[in-house]
Order: sequence, then C-alpha cells, then structure tokens
Amino acid sequence: MVATLVAVPTLLILLTMLGLIDPSAGPGASALRFPDLFRATTPTGGDIGAHIMLPKLLTESLLPSGRLFGWSNAWFAGFPVLYLYFPLPMVVIVILNVLLPYGVAFKLVVAGGLVVLPTSTYVLVRWLGFERLVAGVAAVMGGAFVFMESYSIFGGNIKSVMAGEFSFSWSLALAALYLGLLARQMRGRSSFDPLPGMALGLVALTHIVSVVVVVAASAPFLLRRASARAVVMSWFVGFGLSAFWSVPFAHIVLSDLTANLNWSPTTGIFGDGLPVPMEIVPVLVLGVVGFVWSAKRGDQIGLLLGMTLSPLVLYVLMPLLGISNVHNGRFLPYWYFGVFVFAGIGIGLAVVTLGHMEGVSSYASSLAAAVASATIMLTALALTVDAPNWVHDGFAGYEETSGYAEYGRLVDSIDRLPPGRVVWEHNDDLYRFGGPLATVALPYWSPEHPTMKGLYVEASPTTPFNYLNESEISWEPSFRIPGLRYHDMDFDRAVPHLALYDVRYFVSFTDESADAATEFGLTDVASEESWTVFELPPTSPIEVATNEPAVWSGPQAFSDAALGWYDDVGNLDLWLTEFGPAKWPKVAAIDDRVALPIRPRDADEGTVTNVAIDEHQISFDTAAVGIPHLVKVSYFPNWRAEGADGPYRAAPSLMVVVPTQESVVVRFGRSGFEYLGIAFTLFTVVALGVLAVRNRLRSGTEEHHRPSSVDQRVNGR
Repeated sequence: MVATLVAVPTLLILLTMLGLIDPSAGPGASALRFPDLFRATTPTGGDIGAHIMLPKLLTESLLPSGRLFGWSNAWFAGFPVLYLYFPLPMVVIVILNVLLPYGVAFKLVVAGGLVVLPTSTYVLVRWLGFERLVAGVAAVMGGAFVFMESYSIFGGNIKSVMAGEFSFSWSLALAALYLGLLARQMRGRSSFDPLPGMALGLVALTHIVSVVVVVAASAPFLLRRASARAVVMSWFVGFGLSAFWSVPFAHIVLSDLTANLNWSPTTGIFGDGLPVPMEIVPVLVLGVVGFVWSAKRGDQIGLLLGMTLSPLVLYVLMPLLGISNVHNGRFLPYWYFGVFVFAGIGIGLAVVTLGHMEGVSSYASSLAAAVASATIMLTALALTVDAPNWVHDGFAGYEETSGYAEYGRLVDSIDRLPPGRVVWEHNDDLYRFGGPLATVALPYWSPEHPTMKGLYVEASPTTPFNYLNESEISWEPSFRIPGLRYHDMDFDRAVPHLALYDVRYFVSFTDESADAATEFGLTDVASEESWTVFELPPTSPIEVATNEPAVWSGPQAFSDAALGWYDDVGNLDLWLTEFGPAKWPKVAAIDDRVALPIRPRDADEGTVTNVAIDEHQISFDTAAVGIPHLVKVSYFPNWRAEGADGPYRAAPSLMVVVPTQESVVVRFGRSGFEYLGIAFTLFTVVALGVLAVRNRLRSGTEEHHRPSSVDQRVNGR
C-alpha cells in the first residue's frame, strides 16, 4: 500500500513530463502522442532555450581539455563556465548523452528532480519517525506541490522547471533526502554515518539557496548535545566533498567579480508569487493541523519545521537588510513544500488514528489513505491549467515552434558571415523562435558567432554593460538592471561602446532600430522582413594604448567606477584599471583622468598581428613592447600572462597587459582557491575511504571473535 502511495504521484508527474497529452488537441480529437520527453528535439522554453549551451561546452571544450570548470567566449565577451552555476545536473546530461540523443538526455535531467521528489519526501517523513502510512500520504502531498501554478520562476514546481529552474528541483529533492538522513542519524545515536554529508555535498552542487535553507534548518540542533556531532560531521563532509566547487565559488562572489542584478524584492503576503497564494490556503490549514498534531505526539519535526519556516524568515529579512543580489522570492518554494508536507502528515495521522480505533480494520485504514491520496492528486490535476502546455511547448523543442523556419534562416545567414561577436536588439516578440533567449543560443548553432548577451547574467561583470549597450540600440529595451544610467536609442553612443567589445554584427528586429542603424551608416549584410543584420565598423580585439592607464583609488568599488567611466563615451580611450604598475597615475574621481597627459604614439607602435582568441588562450604579436594593450575579453583572475605584465582588470570589464616581449600569450588556468578546494575535497574523500576501511576491518574482527551458535550452545551446557 505504501509503495502505491509513493508510486501514484511519481507516475502522474512522469506522465505530465512525458508530454503524452497534447494540450492543443480539440474536443473529440486524439490527445495521445509520442512522448515529447523521448523525442530527439532541442528543448527550449524560458531559460532552457539557452541552458542547452552549457553541456555542449562541457562536452566539446572543457572535458576534452581535462577541465570541469573553465572559460568560454560564447557569451558576454567571455565568461567563467560553471564557476558560478551548479555543475551536477549539467554533468549528468553529458553522461547520459553518451548513450542517448542530446535532447533526450537534457529533458530527462530537466524532469528528473520532479519525478524523484515524492520518494525523497517519503524518506524525509519516514526517517523523522513517522509511520509508513503517514510518510506515504506525505509523499502524495509532496508530489501535489509540483503542480502549483501561482508562480513560475522561483523553483520546485513544473512551471519553474520548464522556465529553466531544473537544477533547483534537483536540490529540493536532495535537500529532503539530506534532512531525512540527518534525522535518522540523530535518532539512531549510531556511529559516524557519511551519508548525510554526502547528500549535503550534492545539495551544494545543485543550488546554493538550498544549502542556506538546510543549514538554517539543522543549525538549531547544534544546541542539543546528542545531535550536535551528527550535524557538524554532516556539514564537514558536505563542505569537503563540494569544496572543489564551493571554495572558488565563494571567493568569486566575495571579490566583486559578479553582476548584481539589483533585484526588486517582493514584500506582500497574499497573492500569486507571495507567501500565501490562494491555492495554498486550504493546504496551509491542513499544514497547521499536521504541525500541531506532530508536536503533540512529540515526533522529531524540528528539521522539517526549520526547512519550512526559515525561508519565510529570509523572505522578510532580505529586503530589510538590503540584500538585492538574490531575489527573496527564491526561498518561498521551501515554505510551500514544507506546508504541503505538513498537510500530508496531518492527513496521514488522521488515517492512522482511524486505523487504531476499535472495530476498524487495517484494510479500512489503507482504503482511507488511498481515498485521501486520490482526492489530493485529482484536485491537484484539476487545478492544473498551464503546466501541461509549458511541458509540451518546451519539450517539443525549437523544431516545432512557429518561427523555427524564420529562426533557421536568421541563424544560417549569420553563420555564413565571417566570424565575429553579435549584439541583438532587445525584442519581446521572440517566443516564435522558441523563447525569449533564442538569440542567446546562437553560439549553439554557430560557434564562430558569440553573442554579447548570455544566460548566466550574474556570472560576468560584463552583464551591466551589455544592458547599457542594449538600451542604445533597441527601440524597446528591457532595462533589466534597475539603477543603471540608461540612454535612449543612440548609435553615436552605441558604436563606440560596441567597438570597445570588438562587436562585429548588430541584429535589429524593429524598423526604428534598422532605420537608425542605416542612418548612422552601418552596412546591411543580411535581411528579411522581420530582421536585419548590420556589420559594424572594423575594430581590433587587441588595442594599443594612447596614454598611460589610470588606476582607480576612489572610495567606490571598481565595478561602480567602471559604470561612470563607461558613461563618458567621449573619453573611452582614457583607460581606467583596478590596479597596475606603480608608475601609472592614480585617480579618485572619474573626471580626474581627463586632465592626465596623453603620450604621443608612433604609427608603428600600434601594430598588433597574429591575434588568436581561443577558449582558454589568447595570443598575439606586437611591435609595441612596454606599452599597455587592451585585451577585449572579459577579465577574470584565472588569466595569466606570459611575455607581459598583468593582466590588470580594466574598465568596463576587460583586461590590460603590458608586453615585455613581442609575443604574448594569456592563458586561463586554475586559481589558488581552486587548488585549495580540490585539496579539501581530496582530503575528505581519502578520510572517508580510510574510515570505511577501518569500519570494515573492525566489523570483520568482531565477527571473527563472535562465538558461533554451536559454541554458544556448548558453553551454555
């Protein structure tokens, strides 16, 4: 019976993610179709339409060079791959792709976190000490949670997964598993068990929000002497196993090397996308009953309660503390999930109580559980309107979108052009191509044409400058990051900015933008009724300085100073760096650099030849030895120069080197923090291995010295 309770929501989630039902089928039409999940199409929809880039980069660039993390020039004038995004789901896609078509492997990972959530929920509730039947009903409610439709981006439900938050769904299932394993460890008072820590390590490799939640949920148990050791050891093992990723991640986040999107927090209580949407009200009532009943029974529910309430506390506190680099709504799925689980516990306890009543058979108790569970899932399905459509549209793939033929012609037109970076006019009417980020996927189809826009917007300091450029070339820009100093469409500003990033092509989608580009004098190199590709004036990926760069010494962070520098479009040749040689002048205000003397440059000093920009190496020859050179690739501390001093971080988000010889090579390597993280992980793995061997030997010794049953009988005589 219990297995059935877990299997039913699992099966319904799986059927939904299979896309077996065609939402476009009219009345009386056959709704059955070949499962979209197993069709070898290219998944799209929301961010998924751009997520497809990352496993491909792993397969074709990083893993062949012996790297799990590295660099790619596909987006943002270059960005760090997997340093600031979660590696586990992407690695699983790559592994599955060995045996399965890429699209199928990708879709299976997208669906995977949702499908296993009922099982993880059962494990959590069961190991909290509840009866099997209670845990089974709770698993049903955990499955019902994924059908919530009042939000579509925070994570955990089907709509969020199809919007691109599939890594979060993995972390939610793993977080439930971690808390269940930890509860079992604390309840058993047994010797050290590495499993909770191993689960926590996997949580860290799937989403940082989940790490915050489970740490907050388990931290209060440090105050209990009996459970503190289990919590501390799980944290130690979890950190150690994930340190190869989490240590460099923490260093980058704390080093002003990411883009703060300055999220506008939500502060309401009632309504869609808020803590208490209407669809959760009846569940919340049952959840309160489940909590009160559990507390009265004295069950160990502190972990589940912490997982449920700490996200709500963070939701309220983050705006008050001015934290804007993470949206406070991202914590709400754990609150929703916890409410659903408590509601399932309440229903399950009612069913078990019924079974304990005199004259009531166990069959009647099981029947009541089945009826309650069926009612839960039927209600969830009856209230589901959007999710099947989102699944179908996303898993049917780019190939079945209405504008796929037009999109193909656009991609083919660009692919036939000489290599070069591409910048796009912002346009909200791109869903016909397969989603709002279809243009970001251009390097997936045409690797020699990277785009200035990308998906992992927090991962690159170039992000705010891309949105500033977007406002200068778009008729209706997105203004994605609040607080920036945007300008209306103005190609007199845009072209110098795009030259700074060595952009070669501009694609317009509106007549207004195309007319402005034509009036400025840009060359039309490909066009169709709804789009035009323009070629920008030629630039060089390596530029020689006309004056000594100025080093920033003001009170602002360098990223803020770079924004002010970028706005002064008439003085972009007066470079600003975060640090540099002692002889370079220092400025504490942006305007101070204008008064610095300009060093005259001979004509032959500007000669740069043999430029080659690969994924992990930049090389060039120069006649301007000793003179600063601007490398138009995004700065990151892992770059190391050979034959030059530097690289130095330069405004807006690029890097400067000073050649000490004619041939210069800038290579992307591992940082000291990466080696530190790898060392922690190796130490943890070795320690766990030694512990496992020691326990096996100890177990064998005890078995050897244990009296046999015959000896016991003889000695008993």
